[in-house]
Amino acid sequence: MKAILSMILLGTLIAPTAFAEGRKGGKGEGKGFSKILKQLDLSDEQKVKLKELRKAKKGAGKSDHAELKKLREEMKSKFASSASESEVRALHSKIKTMRHAKGDERFSRVMEIRNILTVEQRKKFQSLQEERRGKKGKKKRDHK
Repeated sequence: MKAILSMILLGTLIAPTAFAEGRKGGKGEGKGFSKILKQLDLSDEQKVKLKELRKAKKGAGKSDHAELKKLREEMKSKFASSASESEVRALHSKIKTMRHAKGDERFSRVMEIRNILTVEQRKKFQSLQEERRGKKGKKKRDHK
């Protein structure tokens, strides 16, 4: 159960593009993740599969993200306006449904990635990820 939760959390924290190329840059694609990937000793076949997964999913969530952003802005506007409670609740329900769908998609990507990694790589990844989170927490505490 803990391993499954870690994999779900992994999906929320790490962009699938980082798996494929270990790139630096955008959200979830930092240096730390690239280091973790290098430590997993991925085979050439695994690298190819992860790259294919990234290509297949590339851009898939961008339109949903834009729609969700638009709905959140609309929610702010309706909340401050004289819109009826039922209108605001309906909009909230739509936003909630979209977020849930995005979560399901994220989980599916994590499961696809999980299927590419060996059991040993999954365990090592989980351990390295927990270690990384511990260091991040320590840095935050040190800056306060």
